[in-house]
Amino acid sequence: MSHEDTLVLKAKGIIVYAGDVERLALSDLADGNIWSFEEVLGQGFDIVILPLWFWREITIPEHYLENIRNKSPTTRVVILTDDRHGERRRMAARLRGSFAEEECAAGYEVREREVYTNADMVWAISNAEKEAVMALAPGVPVSVVPFSIAVKGHRRTFKERAGLLFVADFDNEAALDAMRWYLLSILPVLRERSPIIRLTVAGNKSQLVAKRLKFPDRYFNCVGHVPDLHGLLEQHRVFVCPIRVGTGIVTKNIVAMSHGLPVVSTTIGTGGLELSSDAIMLVEDSPRRFVDAIHKIYTNQFVWDALAERSAEHIRRRFGQENSKAALREALGAAMCQNARSLPVEAFWSVRKIWPYLVTGPEAQALGIRRVVVQLELAETLTVQGNHDAALSLFRQVLDFWRGRSVERAVYRRVLLGIAACKSGLGDEAGAKECIKEFRRCPEAMNCADCE
Repeated sequence: MSHEDTLVLKAKGIIVYAGDVERLALSDLADGNIWSFEEVLGQGFDIVILPLWFWREITIPEHYLENIRNKSPTTRVVILTDDRHGERRRMAARLRGSFAEEECAAGYEVREREVYTNADMVWAISNAEKEAVMALAPGVPVSVVPFSIAVKGHRRTFKERAGLLFVADFDNEAALDAMRWYLLSILPVLRERSPIIRLTVAGNKSQLVAKRLKFPDRYFNCVGHVPDLHGLLEQHRVFVCPIRVGTGIVTKNIVAMSHGLPVVSTTIGTGGLELSSDAIMLVEDSPRRFVDAIHKIYTNQFVWDALAERSAEHIRRRFGQENSKAALREALGAAMCQNARSLPVEAFWSVRKIWPYLVTGPEAQALGIRRVVVQLELAETLTVQGNHDAALSLFRQVLDFWRGRSVERAVYRRVLLGIAACKSGLGDEAGAKECIKEFRRCPEAMNCADCE
């Protein structure tokens, strides 16, 4: 949590404990305040809400859930999820034909299931996500707490606007894939059809897109991070969302629609929006039809006006703040009706099977590559001991660390042989053979992206 966020919450009268030194050290972050989570928990809470997100090696539920069960057994634990990471990674794997991504996706899904099944309730961000969570973890109660946004509508007219807009965080691989598909597949068709239409790209690290994708930037304008998007949303005529990977809700589409800016998106970009018809958003998945949709809105004021009005109204009806407040009250009531479950004696997270080796001695402060070396060596030891399930989890975490980084062939092959041995030990001979095939095809020196 940033210092600014902390100040905002405190200004609202909310007590904030930020910077858990003990846990931050395990995620390679040194800064924090000295306080004990156990002491805070001792104040007595009816419900603890733990968001599930995988931007760090160890998620918040994996850090805290077992402590909550042990120290405050009557406290109900709710998992807040807005993205299925395993499924998102599996989508990316299928697009790229990536063995490594498939293994990472399987690892994430195991960890998601562990967290869900050991919680008392899960809060999902949409009905579609609720159904997916229930399929992954049958029997776990799930409520929907939808995304909330204030609808502002638009001020500038069709004729006062020009150009296309795309907003994304380019630390997210899904955003890079979307830009790559736009530039390589959509842009050539658009230049044939409407060569004067230009794309503006905004968001974290967007100014590095041309360099990272090795594409000339004369075809689009990258403006970097923009703290307030209102000006851009008022200037442009069409918002485009060419994403091909994603779960949960694509919030950028909701933001654009709440400003009355018509959207052209892929099917993936409509997830959780619960659209009733194409009168709210134009949805296409082929480059040529995507361009047809852009052209239809861009050149027809009647179509633009209708979509601007209907999209804003849809967001007001489905994601307005009053609707979200009512859903939250209902979800809290449902959570209070649950009895806090006991943590099974043998239940400890796949990611925490390595903790005795990492949180004691000098390895407790292992950083970056050193941490991964510890994981790799421990995975190989567990494989020899016949603990294939725990070893497989570790091998997958090593793969995930190396994703997008330069890695020597010997390291990658070492991981592949380890995964093959684990799969064989678990009776998955077909999976073991796939590992060996990948082992034989990887080049002398490689980047993980080369095997995707």
